[in-house]
Amino acid sequence: MLKTMGDYDDLDEEVYDEEEELYHMYFRQPNTIKPRMDNLENWSDAEFYEKFRFTKHTVVGLLEQIKNKLIHKTNKNNPVTPVQQLLITLGFFASGSFYITIGDFAGIHKTTTGKIIHRVCDAISSLLDQYVYMPSNTSEVDKSQLDFYNVAQFPNVLAVLDCTHVKIQSPGGEDADYYRCRNGYFAINVQAMCNASLKFVDIVARWPGSTHASTIFENSFVKSRFENKEFKDGLVLGGGCFPLRNYLITPIRNPQTEGEHRFNESHMKTRRIMEKCLRLWKKRFPILTTGMRCKVPLVQKIIVTTAILHNISIDCNETEPDVDGSSGEENDILFNCNEVVHQDARNDLIKYFSNSTN
Repeated sequence: MLKTMGDYDDLDEEVYDEEEELYHMYFRQPNTIKPRMDNLENWSDAEFYEKFRFTKHTVVGLLEQIKNKLIHKTNKNNPVTPVQQLLITLGFFASGSFYITIGDFAGIHKTTTGKIIHRVCDAISSLLDQYVYMPSNTSEVDKSQLDFYNVAQFPNVLAVLDCTHVKIQSPGGEDADYYRCRNGYFAINVQAMCNASLKFVDIVARWPGSTHASTIFENSFVKSRFENKEFKDGLVLGGGCFPLRNYLITPIRNPQTEGEHRFNESHMKTRRIMEKCLRLWKKRFPILTTGMRCKVPLVQKIIVTTAILHNISIDCNETEPDVDGSSGEENDILFNCNEVVHQDARNDLIKYFSNSTN
């Protein structure tokens, strides 16, 4: 979907301002260097966490992994240091503010702020395979299945699956309505899978908000991996908006027997992990709920980047934001469009719960 710059006129200052750039080219102002605060030194630990959603120790560790991608080739014109670039981006994720506001706080121009956010997102996204991945060996599979079993005694579960809408401003153009979700606002419909530790194991962030959850799954790479039996007897639990498969287990619409009721109860309790994961992710990064004023490709980068940062926060035992109450989650599982394709796997599980004494 090709768009001209005119299609993004409603994105305010987040859009690259070509006229302003031409103005500065012909009417160049004296070059001034604004003071840049040393955020690692000037804030207490509590203040630092409130502003950036991470402790200083975690930020320093992350910086070590990506700083080679952020270092400028020369020191001419007082370049923004890697740690400043990282903190500018984390501050943007934690506030959901405008480029101009983040830039003023950091002592840089809003155009530079936008370029830095692009650059840092690219650097962190390069860590995707390191932090967001499905269990790949026997020990990882066994641990994942045991962790899920300890939640509600549902056997063989590798991950839980759901979709959620990430709000954006209208992208403009003839195709804008493709991004309007069923709740009436513009969004990206994100498919996510997580493990029992609340860590993402797969994320898909390329579909407009009007796309149905089942369509996203049917066209996902992780679906082909399960179809190819890469995970053997591993199961995924999903809501009623997803098609029933031998490996993708959905709830029973109208349970009748004691075994079916036990099956649904265990299924529901286990799937709540995904709901908590999404609430925690959005609470840590408010930009995911405020309505991003960025072009769609950058929105997609930010979604993936924050998913990686979410997993890093869990690995580093970062303090969890309060996730009680409503998180603005759309809860796509409420769609009742379950296409029954494979009954055998679910029937076997119902027999298991029928014979269970738990």
